[in-house]
Amino acid sequence: MNKTSLSVLTSCIVAVGCGTVAKQGSAQSASDIYKKGIACFEKGNYDAAILAFTDAMRLDPKLALAHCQRGHAYYEKGLFDKAIADCTDAIRIDSKLGLAYYCRGIAFYRQGNYSKSVFDFTEVIQLDPRDAKAYCSRGGALERIGDCSNAIADCTEAIRLDSTLVEAYCGRGAAYGKNGNFDKAIIDLSAAIRLNPNYITAYLDRGNARERNGELNAAIKDFTEAIRLDPKRASAYCGRGIAYDLSGEYDRGVADFCEAIRLAPNEPVAYINRGNAYAKKGDNGKAIADFTEAIGLEPKLGVVYKARGDAYADKGEKSKADADFAQAKKLGYKAE
Repeated sequence: MNKTSLSVLTSCIVAVGCGTVAKQGSAQSASDIYKKGIACFEKGNYDAAILAFTDAMRLDPKLALAHCQRGHAYYEKGLFDKAIADCTDAIRIDSKLGLAYYCRGIAFYRQGNYSKSVFDFTEVIQLDPRDAKAYCSRGGALERIGDCSNAIADCTEAIRLDSTLVEAYCGRGAAYGKNGNFDKAIIDLSAAIRLNPNYITAYLDRGNARERNGELNAAIKDFTEAIRLDPKRASAYCGRGIAYDLSGEYDRGVADFCEAIRLAPNEPVAYINRGNAYAKKGDNGKAIADFTEAIGLEPKLGVVYKARGDAYADKGEKSKADADFAQAKKLGYKAE
């Protein structure tokens, strides 16, 4: 990346304290105040960093790095629109500032705007073809939009440039998994875990790959390790619950889905899977309640209407079943 990456940039600037930001007209220069902003940022005091970068921008409106780093601070606060606006201003001032493209790219990614993030990471690569993190990030965005072949190519290049980049192995593993190449996915995700035994995402993705590869006991171990590392990660309970369900251990699956719902009550996936488990146990009333909850959260999933229709049919409620089957078909559901 031109100049350096976000993490490297912030770690290389000398910390000069995180005290009161100088007012306009003081003896401090925009550069001095900018450095104070970096010090605040490194301490996780993003509000103070934003104030400092704002003061630096007022003293020197063309200080592109101040615009960019304020955007980075907004990003850390989850204010992605503001992050994008600041990084866009930085790019307008200095079109060669790779850091600004990278920061804007990760903000677009977090918003789910993967095509725009691909564009920004491509700009970073054009400015610095040896930036491993830019290839890795672009690969992640490409995987999200379903371009797994190019995602694999980008992550492979990232690994060639930096063989210790954990995220690149994880990204390539995710792309292999989405392509159905579970053996290669497991190899890459295992490599990521060797490099960082505490990398939760790698355990989650390897658990998913093992689950889809039929290695249910190994998948359960991966999800259990993810839970140990982060007991509040709803997706880990949901993943383990699915593995238990596929193993025929419906009660254990239901227990995990219940915990996932407790941790993330607005996510439909755990309701759907708990509903499926209840249906397998013959408890169609509870299954219908869960499918109804899932539909309330995400009303455009045809497969859930189909599942609820099956539960209604098993209860002998034909009119309700037919209505759900019709809605499933309307939403594009097709039986496999």
